[in-house]
Amino acid sequence: MTSISSIGNAAALTILKSMAQPNTTETSSPVAQPPAVSDGSATSLAALDAITRIILNRGENFKGTDQDDHIQSGGKATIDAGDGNNTIWGGSDSLIQSGKGNDQILVNSSNGVRSGAGNDVVWANSSNDIDTGDGDDSVFSNSENTIRSGAGNDVISSNTGNSINAGDGDNKISANFDNTIVAGAGNDLIQAFGQNTIDAGDGDNMIFGGFENNIKSGSGKDWIQSGHSMIESGAGDDRIEAESSLIDAGDGNDFIDARRDGNQIHAGRGDDKISINGSATMRYGVGDGADSIKIRGSALLAFEPGITSDKTKVEFDGTTATISFAGSESDRITVNLSKGELSLSFADGTTIDLVPADVNPAARAYGEH
Repeated sequence: MTSISSIGNAAALTILKSMAQPNTTETSSPVAQPPAVSDGSATSLAALDAITRIILNRGENFKGTDQDDHIQSGGKATIDAGDGNNTIWGGSDSLIQSGKGNDQILVNSSNGVRSGAGNDVVWANSSNDIDTGDGDDSVFSNSENTIRSGAGNDVISSNTGNSINAGDGDNKISANFDNTIVAGAGNDLIQAFGQNTIDAGDGDNMIFGGFENNIKSGSGKDWIQSGHSMIESGAGDDRIEAESSLIDAGDGNDFIDARRDGNQIHAGRGDDKISINGSATMRYGVGDGADSIKIRGSALLAFEPGITSDKTKVEFDGTTATISFAGSESDRITVNLSKGELSLSFADGTTIDLVPADVNPAARAYGEH
């Protein structure tokens, strides 16, 4: 085991304890002496079986072995801890590398960290470049760090301004403000407060955001919550709960709960369920499927080119409207208007306000074909 720490103006590497005590049955074996180091150059410890503590002055270099090393540096150092379960305290402006093993690394700022394979834990202050390699890694970062954690089930917690690539795996990521997050394939859990850019990749992802997030998820059954955000959930049977957001749910049988005003919704292909509490604009095209909409407030349903008013049929059963389209039997929209209002808009400029039959029986006849 090796350990390195900065001791102010110390001029050299100092060995506080050398090799393990020899076997008591071999009393004639000499005790190995540590090598003398005085020039601050890179030092190999391959000749030693176990060193429990070493002190490295600021600016010196160190090369370890496959032992469990404890290394501390004031900064401007090059540290290669080798394999083993290493513990490294780095200051600033250093290059820190370790191989296989479950490493624990704490750094201040402007360091390069490469921890290799293993289940590593890294604490980083600011402006560090961190690559933890494959394994189930944990990274806790303050600000302006670049983090790559490779394949594995990673845990990453970040404050502000970090760039995070968590790689494939079932990752758990929490972020405060202004982070960029890429999670790769896997069933990810992402909690992000505000103004984050998130790409959760494929998998059954759960993304819980605060506000003003840009959220994208690939194929899978996703659950996304956010407000005043841009949300693209990709293919899969997704659940989206949003406030005043731009929503593209992609293919799949999705559930969308749109709250407050100003939501813009494209549910995409599939048999989708949409609940509107406030105001919203929805987009619907040929092949988008059999959707059901419940409105508490007011909404506009804008049809894409290909759906025309002369081929649109509206039928009422009390306060429930059913909208169908000639030549597209699989497309159908059912709307609950008991507590809301809906207007239809077509690409040619035609608009229609839907009025329940119990209010205006003549509305039943519109668009019959």
